[in-house]
Amino acid sequence: MKTKTPPFLSVIIATFNVEKTLGLTIESILSQSFEDIEILIIDGLSTDRTLDVARSYRSEKISILSEADIGIYDAWNKGVRRASGKWILFLGADDKLVAADSIQRFINSCESNHLFDQSDVVYGDLVVLGNDAQPMARIGSDWRNPWGFEQRFLTSSFPIPIMSTFFKKSAILKEGGFCLDYKIIADIELVIRISKTTRPIYVHDRALTVMGYGGVSTNPHRALTLLNESFKVRRKHALGTLTNFGFLNLAFRQITKYFAAKYLGTRVSSYLITVYQRGKKRKLQSQRPPTW
Repeated sequence: MKTKTPPFLSVIIATFNVEKTLGLTIESILSQSFEDIEILIIDGLSTDRTLDVARSYRSEKISILSEADIGIYDAWNKGVRRASGKWILFLGADDKLVAADSIQRFINSCESNHLFDQSDVVYGDLVVLGNDAQPMARIGSDWRNPWGFEQRFLTSSFPIPIMSTFFKKSAILKEGGFCLDYKIIADIELVIRISKTTRPIYVHDRALTVMGYGGVSTNPHRALTLLNESFKVRRKHALGTLTNFGFLNLAFRQITKYFAAKYLGTRVSSYLITVYQRGKKRKLQSQRPPTW
Protein backbone atom coordinates (compact mmCIF):
# COMPACT_ATOMS: atom_id res chain seq x y z
CA MET A 1 0.00 0.00 0.00
CA LYS A 2 1.42 3.37 -1.03
CA THR A 3 1.94 5.80 1.84
CA LYS A 4 0.42 9.24 1.33
CA THR A 5 3.01 12.00 1.24
CA PRO A 6 2.35 14.70 3.88
CA PRO A 7 1.42 18.09 2.41
CA PHE A 8 3.82 21.02 2.56
CA LEU A 9 1.25 23.37 4.11
CA SER A 10 -1.63 22.88 6.53
CA VAL A 11 -4.23 25.67 6.63
CA ILE A 12 -6.15 25.69 9.91
CA ILE A 13 -9.53 27.42 10.22
CA ALA A 14 -11.38 27.66 13.54
CA THR A 15 -15.12 27.99 13.04
CA PHE A 16 -18.26 28.68 15.06
CA ASN A 17 -21.50 29.78 13.40
CA VAL A 18 -19.82 31.27 10.33
CA GLU A 19 -22.10 29.93 7.59
CA LYS A 20 -22.14 33.29 5.77
CA THR A 21 -18.37 33.67 5.33
CA LEU A 22 -16.74 30.24 5.48
CA GLY A 23 -17.43 29.40 1.84
CA LEU A 24 -15.37 32.30 0.49
CA THR A 25 -12.47 31.36 2.77
CA ILE A 26 -12.47 27.73 1.61
CA GLU A 27 -12.81 28.71 -2.04
CA SER A 28 -9.85 31.08 -1.81
CA ILE A 29 -7.72 28.15 -0.62
CA LEU A 30 -9.00 25.53 -3.05
CA SER A 31 -8.43 27.93 -5.96
CA GLN A 32 -4.72 28.29 -5.20
CA SER A 33 -2.29 27.38 -7.96
CA PHE A 34 -0.13 25.79 -5.25
CA GLU A 35 -1.86 22.48 -4.55
CA ASP A 36 0.26 20.81 -1.86
CA ILE A 37 -2.16 21.93 0.84
CA GLU A 38 -4.51 20.42 3.39
CA ILE A 39 -7.37 22.32 5.03
CA LEU A 40 -8.32 21.56 8.62
CA ILE A 41 -11.64 22.96 9.79
CA ILE A 42 -11.90 22.86 13.58
CA ASP A 43 -15.47 23.62 14.54
CA GLY A 44 -16.80 24.41 18.01
CA LEU A 45 -20.19 22.71 17.61
CA SER A 46 -21.80 25.31 15.38
CA THR A 47 -25.59 25.54 15.53
CA ASP A 48 -26.08 27.10 12.11
CA ARG A 49 -25.18 25.67 8.67
CA THR A 50 -21.41 26.02 9.09
CA LEU A 51 -20.79 22.27 8.90
CA ASP A 52 -23.11 21.92 5.90
CA VAL A 53 -21.09 24.58 4.10
CA ALA A 54 -17.81 22.88 4.98
CA ARG A 55 -19.05 19.45 3.87
CA SER A 56 -20.41 20.80 0.59
CA TYR A 57 -16.84 21.04 -0.71
CA ARG A 58 -16.13 17.46 -1.58
CA SER A 59 -12.37 17.77 -1.58
CA GLU A 60 -9.85 15.27 -0.24
CA LYS A 61 -7.86 18.24 0.98
CA ILE A 62 -10.48 19.09 3.60
CA SER A 63 -10.85 17.42 6.99
CA ILE A 64 -13.41 18.49 9.58
CA LEU A 65 -13.50 18.13 13.35
CA SER A 66 -16.50 19.39 15.30
CA GLU A 67 -16.46 19.24 19.08
CA ALA A 68 -16.69 21.57 22.05
CA ASP A 69 -13.77 23.92 22.62
CA ILE A 70 -12.95 26.91 24.79
CA GLY A 71 -12.15 29.40 22.08
CA ILE A 72 -10.17 29.96 18.90
CA TYR A 73 -6.77 29.20 20.44
CA ASP A 74 -8.01 25.88 21.78
CA ALA A 75 -9.29 25.07 18.28
CA TRP A 76 -5.99 26.10 16.71
CA ASN A 77 -4.07 23.88 19.14
CA LYS A 78 -6.25 20.96 18.09
CA GLY A 79 -5.59 21.80 14.47
CA VAL A 80 -1.83 21.86 14.99
CA ARG A 81 -1.89 18.42 16.59
CA ARG A 82 -3.91 17.03 13.66
CA ALA A 83 -1.91 18.81 10.94
CA SER A 84 0.30 16.80 8.60
CA GLY A 85 2.11 19.70 6.96
CA LYS A 86 5.58 20.92 7.86
CA TRP A 87 4.31 24.49 7.75
CA ILE A 88 1.07 25.91 9.14
CA LEU A 89 -1.05 28.92 8.17
CA PHE A 90 -3.91 30.05 10.42
CA LEU A 91 -6.89 31.75 8.77
CA GLY A 92 -10.03 33.24 10.24
CA ALA A 93 -13.36 32.01 8.92
CA ASP A 94 -13.95 35.35 7.21
CA ASP A 95 -10.42 35.78 5.81
CA LYS A 96 -9.40 34.98 2.27
CA LEU A 97 -6.18 34.73 0.33
CA VAL A 98 -5.43 37.76 -1.83
CA ALA A 99 -5.18 35.98 -5.19
CA ALA A 100 -5.10 32.50 -6.71
CA ASP A 101 -1.30 32.55 -6.80
CA SER A 102 -0.72 34.16 -3.39
CA ILE A 103 0.70 31.07 -1.70
CA GLN A 104 2.82 30.07 -4.69
CA ARG A 105 4.34 33.54 -4.98
CA PHE A 106 5.00 33.67 -1.24
CA ILE A 107 6.68 30.26 -1.26
CA ASN A 108 8.73 31.20 -4.33
CA SER A 109 10.03 34.29 -2.52
CA CYS A 110 10.90 32.23 0.55
CA GLU A 111 12.64 29.46 -1.36
CA SER A 112 14.63 31.78 -3.62
CA ASN A 113 16.06 33.44 -0.50
CA HIS A 114 16.33 30.20 1.55
CA LEU A 115 14.07 31.68 4.23
CA PHE A 116 12.51 28.38 5.23
CA ASP A 117 15.97 27.21 6.29
CA GLN A 118 16.64 30.33 8.32
CA SER A 119 13.56 30.71 10.52
CA ASP A 120 10.56 28.93 12.01
CA VAL A 121 8.32 31.97 11.41
CA VAL A 122 8.08 33.60 7.98
CA TYR A 123 5.46 36.23 7.20
CA GLY A 124 4.17 38.62 4.57
CA ASP A 125 1.60 41.43 4.51
CA LEU A 126 -2.02 41.40 5.63
CA VAL A 127 -4.59 43.64 3.95
CA VAL A 128 -7.23 44.81 6.45
CA LEU A 129 -10.66 45.90 5.23
CA GLY A 130 -12.67 48.63 6.90
CA ASN A 131 -16.37 48.62 7.78
CA ASP A 132 -17.08 49.62 4.18
CA ALA A 133 -15.23 46.51 2.88
CA GLN A 134 -12.53 48.70 1.33
CA PRO A 135 -8.78 48.34 2.13
CA MET A 136 -8.04 50.22 5.34
CA ALA A 137 -4.48 49.13 6.11
CA ARG A 138 -1.65 46.93 4.98
CA ILE A 139 0.15 45.42 7.94
CA GLY A 140 3.60 43.88 7.97
CA SER A 141 7.12 45.13 8.62
CA ASP A 142 10.55 43.88 9.61
CA TRP A 143 10.87 42.11 12.94
CA ARG A 144 12.52 44.11 15.70
CA ASN A 145 14.07 42.64 18.82
CA PRO A 146 11.36 43.03 21.53
CA TRP A 147 14.09 43.27 24.16
CA GLY A 148 15.96 46.08 22.42
CA PHE A 149 15.92 49.62 23.80
CA GLU A 150 13.42 51.01 21.28
CA GLN A 151 10.88 48.22 21.71
CA ARG A 152 11.19 48.14 25.49
CA PHE A 153 10.85 51.86 26.12
CA LEU A 154 9.67 53.79 23.05
CA THR A 155 7.36 51.63 20.93
CA SER A 156 5.25 48.52 21.34
CA SER A 157 4.63 47.62 17.71
CA PHE A 158 4.00 44.03 16.69
CA PRO A 159 4.89 43.70 13.00
CA ILE A 160 3.63 40.17 12.37
CA PRO A 161 0.11 39.70 10.95
CA ILE A 162 -0.71 36.19 12.19
CA MET A 163 -3.08 35.42 9.31
CA SER A 164 -0.25 36.01 6.81
CA THR A 165 2.34 33.94 8.64
CA PHE A 166 3.84 30.52 7.97
CA PHE A 167 4.70 28.74 11.23
CA LYS A 168 6.85 25.64 11.31
CA LYS A 169 4.72 23.01 13.03
CA SER A 170 7.63 21.63 15.05
CA ALA A 171 8.28 25.07 16.55
CA ILE A 172 4.67 25.42 17.73
CA LEU A 173 4.72 21.96 19.29
CA LYS A 174 8.08 22.62 20.94
CA GLU A 175 6.58 25.66 22.70
CA GLY A 176 3.46 23.77 23.74
CA GLY A 177 1.11 25.66 21.43
CA PHE A 178 -1.05 28.64 22.24
CA CYS A 179 -1.42 29.51 25.92
CA LEU A 180 -5.12 29.32 26.77
CA ASP A 181 -4.72 31.83 29.61
CA TYR A 182 -5.11 34.51 26.94
CA LYS A 183 -8.31 35.01 24.95
CA ILE A 184 -7.18 37.76 22.56
CA ILE A 185 -3.39 37.85 22.13
CA ALA A 186 -2.26 34.25 22.66
CA ASP A 187 -0.95 34.34 19.08
CA ILE A 188 1.35 37.26 19.88
CA GLU A 189 2.52 35.56 23.05
CA LEU A 190 3.39 32.39 21.12
CA VAL A 191 5.43 34.34 18.59
CA ILE A 192 7.37 35.98 21.41
CA ARG A 193 8.25 32.57 22.85
CA ILE A 194 9.32 31.23 19.47
CA SER A 195 11.34 34.38 18.72
CA LYS A 196 13.63 33.66 21.66
CA THR A 197 15.25 30.89 19.59
CA THR A 198 14.56 31.95 16.00
CA ARG A 199 14.23 35.38 14.44
CA PRO A 200 10.97 35.81 12.45
CA ILE A 201 11.59 36.88 8.85
CA TYR A 202 9.47 39.34 6.87
CA VAL A 203 8.91 38.78 3.15
CA HIS A 204 8.67 42.29 1.73
CA ASP A 205 5.80 43.32 -0.53
CA ARG A 206 4.03 39.95 -0.45
CA ALA A 207 0.39 40.45 0.57
CA LEU A 208 -0.90 36.99 1.45
CA THR A 209 -4.26 37.42 3.18
CA VAL A 210 -7.23 39.79 3.29
CA MET A 211 -8.96 40.17 6.66
CA GLY A 212 -12.32 41.82 7.25
CA TYR A 213 -12.67 44.37 10.03
CA GLY A 214 -14.02 42.96 13.27
CA GLY A 215 -13.30 40.15 15.68
CA VAL A 216 -12.46 40.00 19.35
CA SER A 217 -9.43 42.30 19.24
CA THR A 218 -11.39 45.16 17.59
CA ASN A 219 -14.50 44.84 19.79
CA PRO A 220 -14.68 48.01 21.92
CA HIS A 221 -16.34 46.08 24.75
CA ARG A 222 -13.23 43.86 24.96
CA ALA A 223 -10.78 46.77 24.92
CA LEU A 224 -9.91 46.48 28.61
CA THR A 225 -9.44 42.72 28.27
CA LEU A 226 -6.96 43.28 25.44
CA LEU A 227 -5.14 45.89 27.50
CA ASN A 228 -4.98 43.62 30.54
CA GLU A 229 -3.63 40.70 28.50
CA SER A 230 -1.08 42.97 26.83
CA PHE A 231 0.16 44.08 30.23
CA LYS A 232 0.43 40.48 31.48
CA VAL A 233 2.28 39.25 28.38
CA ARG A 234 4.75 42.13 28.42
CA ARG A 235 5.42 41.63 32.12
CA LYS A 236 5.76 37.85 31.71
CA HIS A 237 8.42 38.23 29.05
CA ALA A 238 10.29 41.11 30.70
CA LEU A 239 9.14 43.73 28.19
CA GLY A 240 8.33 47.35 28.96
CA THR A 241 4.90 48.19 30.38
CA LEU A 242 4.45 51.42 32.32
CA THR A 243 7.93 52.49 31.21
CA ASN A 244 7.04 51.99 27.53
CA PHE A 245 5.60 54.99 25.68
CA GLY A 246 3.96 52.80 23.04
CA PHE A 247 2.17 50.72 25.67
CA LEU A 248 0.94 53.84 27.48
CA ASN A 249 -0.41 55.10 24.15
CA LEU A 250 -2.16 51.76 23.64
CA ALA A 251 -3.64 52.01 27.15
CA PHE A 252 -5.06 55.47 26.41
CA ARG A 253 -6.63 54.33 23.12
CA GLN A 254 -8.14 51.15 24.56
CA ILE A 255 -9.58 52.91 27.60
CA THR A 256 -11.03 55.62 25.35
CA LYS A 257 -12.54 52.98 23.05
CA TYR A 258 -14.10 51.13 26.00
CA PHE A 259 -15.73 54.17 27.61
CA ALA A 260 -16.90 55.50 24.24
CA ALA A 261 -18.77 52.23 23.68
CA LYS A 262 -20.07 52.14 27.23
CA TYR A 263 -21.41 55.69 27.46
CA LEU A 264 -22.02 56.67 23.83
CA GLY A 265 -23.26 53.28 22.67
CA THR A 266 -21.97 50.83 20.13
CA ARG A 267 -23.51 52.69 17.17
CA VAL A 268 -21.78 55.98 17.96
CA SER A 269 -18.46 54.37 18.80
CA SER A 270 -18.62 52.34 15.59
CA TYR A 271 -19.27 55.54 13.64
CA LEU A 272 -16.23 57.20 15.22
CA ILE A 273 -14.11 54.17 14.34
CA THR A 274 -15.36 54.36 10.74
CA VAL A 275 -14.39 58.05 10.52
CA TYR A 276 -10.97 57.17 11.91
CA GLN A 277 -10.60 54.38 9.35
CA ARG A 278 -11.34 56.73 6.46
CA GLY A 279 -8.49 58.93 7.56
CA LYS A 280 -6.16 55.93 7.67
CA LYS A 281 -6.90 54.86 4.09
CA ARG A 282 -4.63 57.59 2.77
CA LYS A 283 -1.78 55.93 4.65
CA LEU A 284 -2.47 52.43 3.33
CA GLN A 285 1.04 51.72 2.04
CA SER A 286 2.80 53.12 5.11
CA GLN A 287 0.60 51.68 7.82
CA ARG A 288 2.43 51.21 11.12
CA PRO A 289 2.04 47.79 12.71
CA PRO A 290 -0.50 47.49 15.54
CA THR A 291 0.60 47.96 19.13
CA TRP A 292 -0.01 45.50 21.92
